[in-house]
Amino acid sequence: MSNKRIRKKRKKRFNETFRRAYALSFAAQIALEREFMACMQSNVEAGSILLREKSSGELFFRTAQGQGAASLQRLKLPAGEGIVGWVALHKAPLLVNDPEHDARHDLFIAEKIGVPARSILAVPLLAPHGGEDDEPQTLGAIELLNKRAASGAVAGFDDGDLRLLDNTLRVTGAAG
Repeated sequence: MSNKRIRKKRKKRFNETFRRAYALSFAAQIALEREFMACMQSNVEAGSILLREKSSGELFFRTAQGQGAASLQRLKLPAGEGIVGWVALHKAPLLVNDPEHDARHDLFIAEKIGVPARSILAVPLLAPHGGEDDEPQTLGAIELLNKRAASGAVAGFDDGDLRLLDNTLRVTGAAG
């Protein structure tokens, strides 16, 4: 087989693999957004899906729901900033039921959207396989604000909420 033919065959195989991978990642995004919308309709005041820019490490708001969501569309967060940035950087879920007294909380974002955070639940979005060290790669994070009780009053998140969100993301392939 000639070199030209081998290169053409490799290129075709690469393109097919790329198309399949893109379709899978797009399907995962749709599933993630569907689960996010279900969470939003159930018992929280606001929430967002943030994705990580590969080049800068900054997080940008892919999807936001609730009061002030429109003001987040062009906002970017430096890596590690705010609770959601901390979650993405450390690849660890976090629930904070008193964010005003947590040093990781960024008041700028709360003021920008006009929703005072009384409880925050954030879970990282991780790719199953990372780089050379095989550590999961951070794709972003999902953050929910201000859990509502059945009565409509604001309540705190609990470990059950954290496990439920984390397990839901694992099923969609977006948590590590």
